[in-house]
Amino acid sequence: MTDFFHNKRALNYGGFVVCLVLLGYALYAQYGLQLEPCPLCIFQRVAVIAMAAVFLLAALHNPGRSGTVFYAAMLGVAGAAGMAIAGRHVWLQNLPPDASAVVVLPVAILVPLGIGLLCGLINGGLIVSLNLHPFIVTLGTMSIFRGLA
Repeated sequence: MTDFFHNKRALNYGGFVVCLVLLGYALYAQYGLQLEPCPLCIFQRVAVIAMAAVFLLAALHNPGRSGTVFYAAMLGVAGAAGMAIAGRHVWLQNLPPDASAVVVLPVAILVPLGIGLLCGLINGGLIVSLNLHPFIVTLGTMSIFRGLA
């Protein structure tokens, strides 16, 4: 199994298969569940198709070091475009009509960062003060935090 994670070609094929699974579910939701996609959903599919194409090209090419950097940059661009579209989609669906973006955006960024900082401080405090193994503390607090959420 560790050979799979050291083989660039296999990882690229794996990324291609994941993109195909995502697109397959999108088509199932559209035609099987009769859910009509909005224009932003279509653009998200285009971003996933672009990533699938780059993964497939990288797997077939099996590049050296400089080619790997090029393909990683192309995947980053396609992934960032898809994330921006998805972020805009969530923004449009969840922003109250009377809310100002100047107020909502800082709160939407700072509150999760503060919660993450607090959880990290709790983890670090348990590890340092009780001299516990970090992996065990992380698993334990993950269960606790999920229960609280």
